[in-house]
Amino acid sequence: MTVLRDEDQCTSTPTAIPFVHKVATEGGKYIFDVNTGEILRVDEVIWEILEDSYLSEAEVIARHTPRFTPAQIAEAYREISKVRAEKGYFLNDHPTVGLAVSRENVHDELMHGRSQLILEATERCNFGCTYCQRNFLAPGAVHHGARDMDWGTARAAIDDFLQHCRSPEPRNQDDGYSPDGAPIRSEPHNFAADAAYVSFYGGEPLLNFPLIKKCTEYVLKKAKGRKVYFALSTNGYLLEGERAEYLAAHNFLVTVSLDGPASCHDRHRRTKEGMPTHGVVLDHFRAFVSRCPTQGGINAVLARGTDVREVCRYFNSADWMPPGTYIRMAPASPPYPEYDRPSPRAADFPGLREMHREFIERLIKGQIPPGDESREVSLVRDMLFDEYKKWHQLRWNVARRKEEPYTPVGPCMAGIPRLYVSVAGDYYPCEKVLCREEYRIGSATAGVDEERVYNLLRGFVECNLQECERCWCLPLCSVGCYATVWDRNGFSADVKKRACENGRKAVHQSLKDYCSVLEQNPRAFDLFIKPDAVPA
Repeated sequence: MTVLRDEDQCTSTPTAIPFVHKVATEGGKYIFDVNTGEILRVDEVIWEILEDSYLSEAEVIARHTPRFTPAQIAEAYREISKVRAEKGYFLNDHPTVGLAVSRENVHDELMHGRSQLILEATERCNFGCTYCQRNFLAPGAVHHGARDMDWGTARAAIDDFLQHCRSPEPRNQDDGYSPDGAPIRSEPHNFAADAAYVSFYGGEPLLNFPLIKKCTEYVLKKAKGRKVYFALSTNGYLLEGERAEYLAAHNFLVTVSLDGPASCHDRHRRTKEGMPTHGVVLDHFRAFVSRCPTQGGINAVLARGTDVREVCRYFNSADWMPPGTYIRMAPASPPYPEYDRPSPRAADFPGLREMHREFIERLIKGQIPPGDESREVSLVRDMLFDEYKKWHQLRWNVARRKEEPYTPVGPCMAGIPRLYVSVAGDYYPCEKVLCREEYRIGSATAGVDEERVYNLLRGFVECNLQECERCWCLPLCSVGCYATVWDRNGFSADVKKRACENGRKAVHQSLKDYCSVLEQNPRAFDLFIKPDAVPA
């Protein structure tokens, strides 16, 4: 039995079946042991008898003869029993799943741990993007309106955030801050783990530029040198002149929506009047990053029918782009998973499967070394290989027992990683669940409603509790966002269940592919861990 490399502290359940998941490749048979997080390569006999291994040896022999000889079955049975006793593999233990945080935990986090304030500067937008979430005519959808956030609302939200955000300590110029308290950035576009952020969103936030300036000056005055950064998401059309100069001077992290070449971008991102926008956006972004190369990032939305290879070739050949520029590529999807149309699939994007296969071939041949952060590698890795990264890190991370009850991966504690403020001053976990009453968690005037935050988290975790306790995918759960589990009527356990089913299928396939690649090159996925952590 070969270990491909102790996780959950468990309690026994009445069922006498090992808590494992099986996957077969063309080259071998594998067992994912959920309790330890190990992936084990096994022979055919162990593979076949494992589910019966809590029976007596005689019963197992009787069940699996004549497919295997009694001697083969007895040897496999004893090996299973041995590793179960010595290493804790193949136990039938299941974790007690539940909400591991208390109201006191929620209170403490909300009092001192808020990370990012997102101010919806305006509902207005100068674009009419075909895939925009606000274009979907679903109940509760937020359409582009005419309202701007007023100064009183913005100031109240900022005051609340600065009182409860992380990084309260003052900073000085030697610590990376200018005399007026603005952060001096030398690292590439990225969110610092120990800082707080004030961000601006829309609509198109630059349509309300006076508010952005007023908020920035107010934060610098109130923060008194604390480690607070500024960020802004924009379509880039107005990123010029005074606006661009101000954002650059105040070290804003500016994320521009650029969907690749003009043939892809202008198909979906046009002005309200239907005019193409790629040329203007590209000129503005190039000018901005030429002035401040560490402050620009790109959000590329992949609409259905987009040739992903064409988009990747475009960004790979962009020699004007500073090294390390952050590029996020993600498929467009409606805000209501079960309302208008199904979530995107690989078949919706020409070239995606081919690109995946080509990248796998390069991994097998050892052509991508650990630590390769080239744009070509990072684009494909971040878009296609998240599941493989989870498997590889699960293998090589230092094992640690989880205390019970075990809370499934995600969702966030609303208001901590992000706190979204609508133009009216209402608080939401993020922009994806904007204007749904069940997701409103307070307001700029009243503050965060801690009970709503706690109940939101508890409702998500507990709605499919029994399924979670039996789910082999628990350590790698990807159904961790409030926005993925609602339909036209709000929060839905049925939608979450369907999301879980789809998630398990994807994780099963990724495990199969992962094992298949490692059969041919055991070091193929070492690019997902730091070079100094790769075993010799």
